[in-house]
Amino acid sequence: IDHLANNLATIVSFLNETAVLIDESMVGVTDFLAQQIDRNRRVAINSLRNFYKQRTSFWSCDFREHFLADPFVQDRNAPVGSASFTAVMDYIEERVLSDLCLSRIDFVVYLAIQTTGTIPPVGASYNEIVRAVGSYTDLAMAYYFPLSGRDGLTTTIWGEAHYNCDNLPPILRYSHTI
Repeated sequence: IDHLANNLATIVSFLNETAVLIDESMVGVTDFLAQQIDRNRRVAINSLRNFYKQRTSFWSCDFREHFLADPFVQDRNAPVGSASFTAVMDYIEERVLSDLCLSRIDFVVYLAIQTTGTIPPVGASYNEIVRAVGSYTDLAMAYYFPLSGRDGLTTTIWGEAHYNCDNLPPILRYSHTI
């Protein structure tokens, strides 16, 4: 209760300090607060978008280095093969998919559709996997941060999830197969 009382005192103090600056009208106060909330939401969304872009943009160099000794990296059109497929998917899940709350199973299905047509798509090559991760995450980003008028998550939904995809209900997380 002390914490809540302190927060309320801070809010009242803020309103008293700024009331003179915003013409002491209730409309002015609510307009000002609404603008501040909108601005803070935009900052939070842009920060989240930038974090996701970073995770989706810079993973492939480390991916190549991580699997440098494997034949599929030496010949980037050669199939990854069943011996390496699980390790490759583990790496992609850890470095890209998990941070964006993307389903490994959904990605494997997407990869199969884009490449071999078989599950698991062990015949997919390094180049095909890198392209599939890129196109899959582009689709996820377009859903998570849609352009105006497009289908996807709203700033309100992100706010309710506290700008953390782990807090999104599973039905609202990106999925290619739904």
